[in-house]
Amino acid sequence: MMKRTLILACIACVCQFVLGHEIVPTDSVVLASDSLVRGNPVTDSLAVDTVKKSRYDYHSKKGIARPVYWLLDYLSKTNKESDKPFDWSIAAGPSYNPNSSFAIGGVVSGLYRWDRNDRQLQKSDMSLYFNFGIKGYVEVGVRGNNYMPKDRQRWTYDFTFRNIPNDIWGIGWDMCSDDRNKGNYKQIQMSFSPNYLFRIASNLYAGARMNFQINNTRDFVYPIRNLQIVDLLDGQEKNIIATGFGGELLYDSRDFGLNAYKGHYFSIQQLYYAPGISTYSFWSTDVTYRTYVPLWTKCIFAMEVHGLFNYGGTVPWTLMGMSGVDGRLRGYYRGRYRDNNIMEGQIEFRQRIKWRLGLVAWVGCANVFSDFRTIAWHKTLPSYGLGLRWEFKPRVNIRIDYGFTRDEGGVVFNINEAF
Repeated sequence: MMKRTLILACIACVCQFVLGHEIVPTDSVVLASDSLVRGNPVTDSLAVDTVKKSRYDYHSKKGIARPVYWLLDYLSKTNKESDKPFDWSIAAGPSYNPNSSFAIGGVVSGLYRWDRNDRQLQKSDMSLYFNFGIKGYVEVGVRGNNYMPKDRQRWTYDFTFRNIPNDIWGIGWDMCSDDRNKGNYKQIQMSFSPNYLFRIASNLYAGARMNFQINNTRDFVYPIRNLQIVDLLDGQEKNIIATGFGGELLYDSRDFGLNAYKGHYFSIQQLYYAPGISTYSFWSTDVTYRTYVPLWTKCIFAMEVHGLFNYGGTVPWTLMGMSGVDGRLRGYYRGRYRDNNIMEGQIEFRQRIKWRLGLVAWVGCANVFSDFRTIAWHKTLPSYGLGLRWEFKPRVNIRIDYGFTRDEGGVVFNINEAF
């Protein structure tokens, strides 16, 4: 209880040091992912409240009060809409998740439109981001999302370098659910994931996708039961190279991808990791469906169903279906539960309260399994919890969630909605 109270108290004291006028949220600890944005959030029926003139006059202040009032003045204006030809910004601040613990992260980002005469065309973005955790977690990367004129084409890229101190319980529900199997390791990971989509019908896109990943793992510490690396990894190599090529089919009718109030999202991604350029060859299918429905005044019902299915060969332990990934199974340690496949879902109620504050409540579950014959109800992983939202940018929220899990639960601090 004391640990949880300390974590919540520290997160409540988070401060943001920001220059500029726009921030691109992404999927790292201080960043949020999914940048598929459609429509104009300001004109939406549930758009943010107009920010009045700031009451924080820092010009008349002296000494240490001046930068404090400057920060308060900036934060009071951050959810005002901006439209510059190339709008860049720098942001930094503390963050927390169960894997990296407390960390300092930041982003240098730029926003722009490929056709500035088209006000309905969403902004493209590029971001250089970093994250440094007190446990030695290091993440540095660059990513971008580009939406071409009339939204006829979309192309994205994401290059990331990570130094990860991590825990592992093994592969499969039986091993992962037993605390006595817990070991840990350090890993250097480099990944590159580009894709290109073109519009084939209204809200429908198709194109090519690639995923390249190198994992160099070292300093394994064996669990108490004296299991070896080959036991934890089910006989696999500890160093993995994976190169996958394939395609994606996407339907996206959401009004605003980072924080949708209505619409549907459906994606199918198919990749093949070929022998010779990958440590292990196999097929991977990733399916995601999301829907968003307004219920009553300033309340949104959101639902997501996701499945990752790996088959047709040996699935490397670094690319298996895992708990705690991409805003799903919040509260679980990332990778605590892992196996060839995962099916998961969650529903969430998002209620805007007053000013720039909101509350959410969610419930979800998942099942990791080697094949469909091994799915069992008693192996279901539950997740439920409550969260606080504070609007930092127009329809871009800072979020603090506490997730209750099968194990002990935990706090997740991030930017933007979980899905």
